[in-house]
Amino acid sequence: MAKIQLIATAAFGLEAVAAREVQALGYTDVMVENGRVTFAGDLEAICRANLWLRSADRVLVRMGEFQTLSFEELFQQTRALPWADWLPENAAFPVDGKSVRSQLHSVPDCQAIVKKAIVEKMKERYRRDWFEENGPRYTVEAALLKDMATLTIDTTGAGLHNLLAISILSDSPGESFLPDPSVRKSLNLFHQVFSSAYYFPFPFAEILGVMVHMSLPSWHLHLFPPRLYIWILESSGIRFWR
Repeated sequence: MAKIQLIATAAFGLEAVAAREVQALGYTDVMVENGRVTFAGDLEAICRANLWLRSADRVLVRMGEFQTLSFEELFQQTRALPWADWLPENAAFPVDGKSVRSQLHSVPDCQAIVKKAIVEKMKERYRRDWFEENGPRYTVEAALLKDMATLTIDTTGAGLHNLLAISILSDSPGESFLPDPSVRKSLNLFHQVFSSAYYFPFPFAEILGVMVHMSLPSWHLHLFPPRLYIWILESSGIRFWR
């Protein structure tokens, strides 16, 4: 499978920290930009990034990026993207939008154009004229900055700042996933109270019968087998604490 272009969004000033965390996960094709870190990976990278990135806010799949100066260009270039490869027939796909210093400054109009283009693309794949959107939620964002449109699908849901601490024993393989030193200071209280183990943030979810609370959107379990998450977690030697 071709590499997937991913974006880890981060608060201003934490981009370099998030980039180091991405590199620590083994992804080397990393680019730091204002408010985000872009990198390439496979489907497993989406899971691992949502599990282990602690300085990022959320992880997005970058569907496409292009210059657009008119609504027709926005429609045609959005329609050309492989939406049906990601969105099942019953997907609910609301479109968020923002526009900064772009000719297409009407955000509601941009949202409507993108939504219409995605629907037209899905019609080609699923051979139907109406979509109920009663299935898993895939939030699409159309972000325009200086006439460059970036279209993404959110893979994180409520956000990586909704966290639960999990502990990693000091002699476990997972010790290499400890937060970046510049962030670790904020976790000193955890270490002082629980001196026998390292504690760091962990997103909320439920995988099989194991109550692992992650705030991932429901489509994760539709796209990724739960055993993939379990393998990633167990291979890091974690035990859960709540």
